[in-house]
Amino acid sequence: MNNVFQDSGVPTAFQFMPPGVSIITAHVNGKAGTREVHVDASTAERLQRDLEEKLAAAAAGQKARPCGLFDHKDGKASLLPKRFYWKDGEGVMLECDWTAAGKAAVSG
Repeated sequence: MNNVFQDSGVPTAFQFMPPGVSIITAHVNGKAGTREVHVDASTAERLQRDLEEKLAAAAAGQKARPCGLFDHKDGKASLLPKRFYWKDGEGVMLECDWTAAGKAAVSG
C-alpha cells in the first residue's frame, strides 16, 4: 500500500504492532500482568484470519461488527477494521475506515 492517506489527510492505515519483541503490561483475568509479545509476519496473518472470522459472524448476524473503541471503553467507535497486513520495517499495519468521531479525533 503506497498511499496510506485518504484525500482528507487522515491515514487509511497505521502501525498496529511494531515488529520484534516487546514487553507489555495487560489485564489478564482482571489482573495486570507482564507479557512478552513476539511480532512478525505470521502475527499479521493470524490477526487477519481472526478479523475475517469476526466479519463473517457479523455479516451472518451472529455477532457485532468488530470496531475500535476510544480508550478501549464502551461508547462510540473510532474505526472499523478492514485488513491487517505486514509491512517490512514497520510491523503489523491495520487498514481501516474511520467513523466520523474517529476521523475528527485523528485529524484534530
